[in-house]
Amino acid sequence: MVDEKQAASPGLDELLVLGGAAALWPVWQWYTRRLASSPDEAAGLITAALAIALACRGGVRRTFSNFTPSILLFALYTSAYPYAPPLARAALGVTALAALVSRARFGRALEPGFWLLALLSLPVMPSLQFYCGYPMRRVAALATAHLLRMQGVPAIADGAAIAWAGQQMSVDAPCSGLKMLWTALVLAAVVSCQSRWGWRATAATSALAVTISLAANVWRACALFFVETHPAAPEWLHHGVGLVCFGAAA
Repeated sequence: MVDEKQAASPGLDELLVLGGAAALWPVWQWYTRRLASSPDEAAGLITAALAIALACRGGVRRTFSNFTPSILLFALYTSAYPYAPPLARAALGVTALAALVSRARFGRALEPGFWLLALLSLPVMPSLQFYCGYPMRRVAALATAHLLRMQGVPAIADGAAIAWAGQQMSVDAPCSGLKMLWTALVLAAVVSCQSRWGWRATAATSALAVTISLAANVWRACALFFVETHPAAPEWLHHGVGLVCFGAAA
């Protein structure tokens, strides 16, 4: 049986979502410029496509009065726009749009999995590398050195490097684990959105994804230590170890 409000206002949710997306035109301009300067951020487009696909599969609830939270979020985005940095403005705008889509397609004020996907679709990797890159490399070096000592290798962590027997192996930026962490959170968000989980389950799954990705990165660093210190190891083995750890984490 068709809901009377739904029948009386066909396409209302689509019009509201399109209007909200149009209101974020400055964010899309910034997004395009960021992608042009850093093509590696194109992975965010895949995340955005996943979010759109999951939203299209959601049910529809058209009740205009229920869009009040998203309207307030758009007002907050507009108020903060002149003062907030570009990434913060984009996060606020995407949150407001996610709230609009969540109410229109999922019947919730803010679908947690969809919101997480929307945030992860932003080009955040350069900022994450700047703020979190070294700390994560440092953690990986400390944990890897501890594992190596358990196996009889006299290794210690020296900053973001592993020192042993007068030699040193650096945990460089690609091995920080940030990309693995980002992918793990994307997978957690997809599962949450697909399963229509609430905030508690989504937070628990995201925390588990973070833990697993960090552990997998330490496992990778430990395995690569033996690969890099073995003179007969083929070059492809370095990438092979990374793929195995990445697949296991996923």
